[in-house]
This record gives sequence, structure tokens and C-alpha cells, in this order.
Amino acid sequence: MSRQLQVTSLPVDGAVRAARAVVRDALRGLKEDDLRDAELVVAELAGNAVRHACPPYEVRVFSVGGRAVWCEVVDGDPGGVGAVLAALGRPRADPDLAAEDGRGLVVVRALSHGRCGVYAMAVPRPAKAVGFVVPCRALPSGPVRYAWLN
Repeated sequence: MSRQLQVTSLPVDGAVRAARAVVRDALRGLKEDDLRDAELVVAELAGNAVRHACPPYEVRVFSVGGRAVWCEVVDGDPGGVGAVLAALGRPRADPDLAAEDGRGLVVVRALSHGRCGVYAMAVPRPAKAVGFVVPCRALPSGPVRYAWLN
């Protein structure tokens, strides 16, 4: 089965808009609700990268057998993996609904049905990737392990 990786660099200014455009183009053919969810998730991740990390930024879309299955945003800051993992791994009991921030990863977790993750990278440079399984209403909820990601 063929595997492909599409890597797109994001501009520092306009990274969120560019990430949404990359995902919309890469996921053509997806149901409109799933496409909107994927766009919202990648926008949250790109926004977090710009706000909390440093460039360079990129969006990666992994495809298997011609179907996009995993999408991630990479930033130039390998730190914070533990905090992101903790936020993705559990829903917040009492989110502050009046807060101006702090709900992005809650949205990511909810829209990906918990099928999301984070990892540090060392090649070609120290970095961090935060990603999600491409939304598809036919997939079951909960953690999913894909051997091809290893």
C-alpha cells in the first residue's frame, strides 16, 4: 500500500490561514463536516504553534493508499511535549468559559475524538509535532495506534 507525506512550510505571518488552506486542499473529497473539523483543528494547532512556540512552522499530511489519515503541525520548539500530551490526553473538568485562551487543545481532542498526539523530533532539527487523525465519522472514538507512524 502506498504511503505519502506532503510537507508544506507555513509563513510566520498568516500561518493559521495557510494551514487551513493546505488542509482544505489536501483533504478534498472529505465530507464537508469532516473537512470543517479538520480545518478547525489545524487552525487551533497552527495558532498554538505561533503563540507558544517558534518558527519554522509546517503542516504535514500523511496519506496511505491515497487517503489522508494523519495531519500535524510542526514548530521549531521541541519543548512542552509533556504539557501538550497532558492536555490532549484528558478532558478538562471545569474549563473557564470566560477565559480568552486555554481551550484550543480541548477543541482538538473533542473534534478528533481523542485520536491526537504530540511528539518531539530531532531530525532535521529539534522540533515538536502535534497531530490528529483526519476526521471521518465512520471511525470509532478513542486512542488509535498506527504502526506506519512509527
